[in-house]
Amino acid sequence: MTREEIYDNEISPLVAQIITICKKHDIPVICDFQLDDDRSAEDAGFRCTTHIVPKDAMPNMLEAQRILQPIKHEWCAFVEYPDGTREKTGGNMPLPPAKP
Repeated sequence: MTREEIYDNEISPLVAQIITICKKHDIPVICDFQLDDDRSAEDAGFRCTTHIVPKDAMPNMLEAQRILQPIKHEWCAFVEYPDGTREKTGGNMPLPPAKP
C-alpha cells in the first residue's frame, strides 16, 4: 500500500474524529502528514495538513501554522486574443484590467 492509501483508509477517519472533538471543545490543533513515498523530495511534496488555529492561539501554534501553510504568492495567468478579449487560465487573483 502507498502512504496515500494508508492515510485514506486508516488515518483519515481518525483525523475526522479529532477535528470534530477539537471543534466541539475549542481546542487548537495542527496535523501534517507527508504522503510522498519519496522522502527525499526537496519541494513541499504531497502532504495533507489540517489546522484549526484561532488568531488568539499561542505563538508557537501560529508559527507552526505559518511554516506549514505559508502565504501563497498572488498570481494570474491569462491569454489575450487578437481581438482584444482575454481569458483567465490560472492563478489566485482576478484578471487584471486591460491595457489601454
